[in-house]
Amino acid sequence: MTHASFLPLAAAFTLLASSPAHAQSTMQDMLSDKTPLTFIGLDFSEAKFVARYEFPGLDKQGTMFFVRWNALLQTEWAKYNLAEPLQLGNVPTLTQFVQEVNDRVDVQKAWATGDPVFDKERIPAMVKKYKTEGEEGMGCVFIVGSFNKTLEKGEFFVTFFDMKTKEVVHTERMVGKPFGFGERNFWAGAVTNVLEDIKKTYRNTWEQKFPKG
Repeated sequence: MTHASFLPLAAAFTLLASSPAHAQSTMQDMLSDKTPLTFIGLDFSEAKFVARYEFPGLDKQGTMFFVRWNALLQTEWAKYNLAEPLQLGNVPTLTQFVQEVNDRVDVQKAWATGDPVFDKERIPAMVKKYKTEGEEGMGCVFIVGSFNKTLEKGEFFVTFFDMKTKEVVHTERMVGKPFGFGERNFWAGAVTNVLEDIKKTYRNTWEQKFPKG
């Protein structure tokens, strides 16, 4: 083989080696419905609850109550889906991806007073724990910062991430006002409130912040 014929092969190998193995999902592609989105539910692994006596079901049932909250989002998809507020064709809800991290929570350490402060710097490490490697497109998780009955608010960090690489694409802190009857439905009301805010405000805000290429 001559030196001249070797150069193109070497150049091609260098180009291949430097190309990313997987193109990360983008907010632009998700908002334009070019890449699939999956809602994986509520991550309670770092959540705080104020005050303990306001959460009797959680106090008695432990992490099983997290399963009940997420099951509501999945079984009542028409009410708690992301497709409508984001104006997308189809967004399945698959909460099994957060079940493992929720199962590990020590509920006795989750009780708090006042207005707990959530450290956003934890979010990338939290997302890395989801077993979504075999999935396509983007995921969205509502990471719960706190459910605070005293202040009547649910704090969420709405986080979009690449399902394969588990790299965080965008996080938005949002607060929802809870409403409804019963402990589970009352706090699910805060989720409904956040979905309404996404529909009315944040969808357009994100489209302007992440314009189409």
